[in-house]
Amino acid sequence: MQSTTKRNRLSEVATKLYLERQGFAAYLWHKWVSQRGLSLQDTGINLVAQKDGDLYAVQCKNWDIEISWRDLKTSYGEK
Repeated sequence: MQSTTKRNRLSEVATKLYLERQGFAAYLWHKWVSQRGLSLQDTGINLVAQKDGDLYAVQCKNWDIEISWRDLKTSYGEK
């Protein structure tokens, strides 16, 4: 069985590849901030995606359960 860390990393890479196939430039968070001299502080962001000049922060989840809006709404600033 794979460790949680390894599964999470694979999920991030799979999401990055998916975004790239959808026409986004996608970067792992730690590489994106390092290239810009920013803090490597854990913000919960796993990827940065860019398309048409817009930047998107992506948080990857590797859950094997059904999720609901309640699980996601904090990412949208809702309580």
